[in-house]
Amino acid sequence: MLRNAKNKYHVMLKTLKCLLLCLTIIGSALLTATPKAKAGPLSELILFACKPYKYFQIYSVRPDGRDLQQVLDIRRNCREPNLCAKTNEIVFSMFSENTWNLYITDTDGSFVRRLTSTAYADRHPVWTPDGSQVIFSTTRWGHTELAAVNADGSNLQRLTHNGLMNDYPVLSPDGKKLAFMSWKRGLSHIYIMNLLSGSVRPVLKKYEACVTPTWSPDSQSLAFRGRSYFGDFLACVSEKDGLLQFRESTKRASYPAWSPTGDKIIFSDNYKQSHTLKLLNPQTGEIEPFAAEIPAQAYDLVWQKKNRTW
Repeated sequence: MLRNAKNKYHVMLKTLKCLLLCLTIIGSALLTATPKAKAGPLSELILFACKPYKYFQIYSVRPDGRDLQQVLDIRRNCREPNLCAKTNEIVFSMFSENTWNLYITDTDGSFVRRLTSTAYADRHPVWTPDGSQVIFSTTRWGHTELAAVNADGSNLQRLTHNGLMNDYPVLSPDGKKLAFMSWKRGLSHIYIMNLLSGSVRPVLKKYEACVTPTWSPDSQSLAFRGRSYFGDFLACVSEKDGLLQFRESTKRASYPAWSPTGDKIIFSDNYKQSHTLKLLNPQTGEIEPFAAEIPAQAYDLVWQKKNRTW
C-alpha cells in the first residue's frame, strides 16, 4: 500500500510539473507576441460607390484605411450612399426595373428595404441630421427637382419649383441649409437654399461648371469640383463672404468629401487613370495618399459620423 501511495505521488508530481511547464510556455508567448494594431476610429465612416466588375457597388472604409468592405452584393447598380449618424442606416439609390429608386440598409448590408417606388428616377439621397427625412432629386415633375420624404416613405414634399435641372442636394451639418447644383444653358452652378425661409441664392456663377459640393463641419464653407478656362480643379468657398481658395494638383479630382473634423477632404483622383483616393488639407493645400487601395475608381464619396452605440 505504501508503494502504491508513493507511485501515485510521483505521478501527480510529474503532472503538476507538466502543467507548470505548459503555463510557462503560454505566458511567455503572450508576453512576447506582437500586439494587434487597433482597428481605427469607430466614430467615422467613409462610403463610396465603385465598379470593379459589371455593377456599381457600395463600399465602406475607416478614415485610417482599415476595414475596406463591400457593403452590398447586389446584381444591380447601387450608387450615392449616405449614412445617418443617428441610426447607422445607409440610404442609397439602386437601378432596378429600368429606373432609379431609393433604398435603406444597415452598415453591414444585412437588411435592405425600399424607400421610394416610382417609374421616374429618384437619386442622390441625403439624411436630415435627426434621421426623420431623406432629401433627394427626382424627375417626378418633368425636370429634375428636389424633394423630401419621411424615413418610412410617407409625406413626399417638393422643395424646388424653378423648372431647371436641380440635382445633387447636400445638407449642411446643422440642418439649416441645402446646397445643390442647378443646370441652366448647359452650365452647372451651386445654389444654397435656406430651409427655414425657402430662399435660394447662388454661391458662384463665374465659372463654367461647379459640381459635387460638400459642406465643412461648421456649415460655413463648401468644397466642390469646378471648371474654368484653366481646366478642372478643387476649390473651397466661404458661404458667407464668397472667399475662394483654389487647390493645385487636383485637375483630375472628383467627388470631394469633407471630414467631420474639418482637417481633411478626401477625393477621388483619376489622374492617368490611377483610381486612387487622396486627402487634401483645406488649410495648407497639402495632398497625401489615402491609406487603402480601392478596387476601382471611387464615386459618390461621403465622410460621415457613425453612432458607436449601435
